[in-house]
Amino acid sequence: FMAPEILMQRGRPGANSDLFSLAVLIFRILTRHDPLKGKQELQIRCMDEPARRRLYGELPVFIFDPEDDRNRPDPQEHAAALVTWPIYPKALQSLFIQTLGVGMSAPHQRALTGQWMEALSWVLDQRQICPSCGFEHFGAQSNCWYCGQLLGTSVCIRSANGLVMACIDNELHPHHFNRLEAPRLDQPLARVVAHPSDPSLLGLRNLSDQPWRATTAGGQQHAVQPGKTCNLAALHQLDTPWGAVRLEHASSAQPSPGS
Repeated sequence: FMAPEILMQRGRPGANSDLFSLAVLIFRILTRHDPLKGKQELQIRCMDEPARRRLYGELPVFIFDPEDDRNRPDPQEHAAALVTWPIYPKALQSLFIQTLGVGMSAPHQRALTGQWMEALSWVLDQRQICPSCGFEHFGAQSNCWYCGQLLGTSVCIRSANGLVMACIDNELHPHHFNRLEAPRLDQPLARVVAHPSDPSLLGLRNLSDQPWRATTAGGQQHAVQPGKTCNLAALHQLDTPWGAVRLEHASSAQPSPGS
């Protein structure tokens, strides 16, 4: 997790080295692989201290650096990285490239914490479940990366500042209604849930302490009290204290963060 300039004692720990460590941590969580362990690692016979300094400090190369392919993952030894990397959208990949590619030798160009928060929140909004095998997807592919099943057109939940896939366990948060709110995932206002007797029927559960007003496609209105759920299939509009919510088909991808 240590930035190369710290390992080689070319600088002191600070905000920029912390941003490098953050990128490494996120990469390892998402791909289950070390971002610097590729073909260069396989050329090392003994991972002693000098070898570790070369790999992580003297000649560090991000395994997916688009400008340097010397350290690409090995198909057999590093299969996890090759399988998981394409799952994530370009918006997230670009932050890794920015921090672990260009930012490897230019610490001031590393992605900021707020950029990671925005990108990860957006990726979670794109989350879908393959109807065939149940594996997760995040908007980067039209077919399941595991079984090849076509994911098809999805229904989305549109709010003032967000577009969330109507998928089980996806949530609406304050930042989906107010662009001035920083993305945070510990105070959900609503969650997509499945009907207990028919998982194909989805509802939106009120996790707030305020009632909502639901309007059906037929024009009928009813209150959705805290802890209760409204049927998404019949929903035309949902009015909440934070703003209105509507359903729409994901005919095109949601614009990525910063676009």
